[in-house]
Amino acid sequence: MSGRGGFGGRGGGRDGGRGGGRGGGRGGGRGGFGGRGAAGGRGGRGGRGAAGGRGGRGGRGGLAGGNKVLVEPHRHEGVFVARGKEDALVTLNSTPGKSVYGEKRISVDVPAASGEGTEKVEYRVWNPFRSKLAAAILGGVDNIWMGPGAKVFCIDSTAPAEAVFAREVKKLQQDQFKPAEQLTLEPYERDHAVVVGSYRAPKKDK
Repeated sequence: MSGRGGFGGRGGGRDGGRGGGRGGGRGGGRGGFGGRGAAGGRGGRGGRGAAGGRGGRGGRGGLAGGNKVLVEPHRHEGVFVARGKEDALVTLNSTPGKSVYGEKRISVDVPAASGEGTEKVEYRVWNPFRSKLAAAILGGVDNIWMGPGAKVFCIDSTAPAEAVFAREVKKLQQDQFKPAEQLTLEPYERDHAVVVGSYRAPKKDK
């Protein structure tokens, strides 16, 4: 969930302060690309990622127009980091040859399942300036709770983001949503935050 506010005011009290620090200071080590292109500055630009697959060395179609890249697993299961001239978060492309919004794609050679030769695996670059989830990963979020095979429910609305966020936060508080982590999405999104916590819907009377 993203929006301007948080649990306990604009900064979110304890979680708000913690969110700001984690998104910047800890982002490089925990959520960025390690030593290169961390999310604390704009060096993390050009990231993206989520979905299962296998890593390997790239052939043509790398991040910088044909340069070889190395795809490594991210600490979040199903997310990968493409190492090349520029590092980027990537996801396994379930429909090779196709993109959703014109994003870059990377083809890498991996050992074939048969054990003979290699085969191509394609990844899609995940842009944190378009995806709040990618921005949260680069910001150092502890757990995205969306591993391969997970079922995800997305809330979207055409109403103003601030009103939607405030309404959803109030509803979750009433339903005893317990926030565990909040972090800002800067530099990718201004005045936005991600809130992660546990939620147990109230039991309905029979």
